[in-house]
Amino acid sequence: LIRPIKKTHSKSAHTSHSKNSSQKLFKATQVSMGFERAHPMVWEYLRTKRLLVIGYNTIASPNRLNLLKEGQRVIVGVPKSQGGTGILGIGKVSGEGKIFSEGGRLLPDVIGSQYMAHLRKIYSNSANKPARSARCWNKQFKNHHHRHEERNGGWDMTSWEYSQQEGWGCKKLWSSKNHDPNRVFAYLPVQWEQTTDFNSGITKIDWASLGLCDFKLPLIGFSVMPRHLMEAHWAGIKASLKMTRVHSKTKESGKINLAKTTMKDHVQTRRRKNPRTSKLNSLDALLASVGLLKYGPPLHAEEVTDVETLSLLHDEDLKEIGLPMGPRRKLQAILKSQTQ
Repeated sequence: LIRPIKKTHSKSAHTSHSKNSSQKLFKATQVSMGFERAHPMVWEYLRTKRLLVIGYNTIASPNRLNLLKEGQRVIVGVPKSQGGTGILGIGKVSGEGKIFSEGGRLLPDVIGSQYMAHLRKIYSNSANKPARSARCWNKQFKNHHHRHEERNGGWDMTSWEYSQQEGWGCKKLWSSKNHDPNRVFAYLPVQWEQTTDFNSGITKIDWASLGLCDFKLPLIGFSVMPRHLMEAHWAGIKASLKMTRVHSKTKESGKINLAKTTMKDHVQTRRRKNPRTSKLNSLDALLASVGLLKYGPPLHAEEVTDVETLSLLHDEDLKEIGLPMGPRRKLQAILKSQTQ
């Protein structure tokens, strides 16, 4: 007697396939921007215009653009060692790269000309000098040693000082410089998937808490290099960038809203009953009663919209949302009094 074979593998096989697909490694290109591009206004221009600009030596790196072909995913940032804050954006190259400057000579190109003009506008105005400006050179990077020897600024030269010396703020000075004939600048169109502000970059993610193997984020001494990661890593970077941008916006919004608060608002708050004995059901009312209304936006951004949900959060949750220790203790005290 021949018994029919039971097909029991379909569901488990599909689940296994999905799991393996999410864990499969893919290649992205990490781009480290420094020197004249290590400036908040330059980054804002690039992400608004959906561009990425790289500089490289055609002799030392003849195949640089091959790592940035159309469809290639990119991880972009400015190293802390060069005045940045880490990873600033991820996306996909959406077109062919084009060289717009060769040996200091600007080639006929509208996009390249607009970029150069924008940098001149930035670096010709001393008011744009960053308050926080780190050194542009890093002794750990081999290519920096060679380039540093050609300048007279020393190892402590900042990105702003370097850009001034190179003539990024003055067309006449730029034209008079003895540029490396093999150094070129190229731009690439990029479809940004997620970005954050220049001062809100990320350098670390707790991958273990997400059940993932480690993927080091810090930008290292190669301006363009391939990286291998899983889709889950990519999703983690995207989520972290989104959160830092939300926190950045809500922090700025909090400052503006606080500045717009009128005396009438303060008087109305003063007239309220003792917050430690009254039952406040509105999240905003509770925050206002202890002078923490400015933390409403970041809480709402995480879908914490009522006191009941707020009471479920632990100290670490509030800290992750962006609340300092003082406000956290205030909230915990009033929530405790609400339950008594």
